[in-house]
Amino acid sequence: MAGKRDEAKAILYQLKKRPTTDNPVALVCIADAYSVLGEKDAAFAFLEAAYQERAGHLVFLGIRPRFDNIRSDPRFAELLRRMGLPQVPLREPS
Repeated sequence: MAGKRDEAKAILYQLKKRPTTDNPVALVCIADAYSVLGEKDAAFAFLEAAYQERAGHLVFLGIRPRFDNIRSDPRFAELLRRMGLPQVPLREPS
């Protein structure tokens, strides 16, 4: 997990240096990094911004493993519902 946290911090640092206007995919990537870091409120803020910008990458939200740690949050289910996507249950660790 430490390796993923370090990777997420590095990605987040690079992404935050770039403007997110006209690049809704970057909003999803930033939300992804915040999710891995366990910063749920920040992850949901960027997911909501991506939703408002109609980021195409959100169609994969329900199946991206990097969002597993926020999947149980009611805000996640609500976002999937608003997008018309099915709720995907958490996977059991292997």
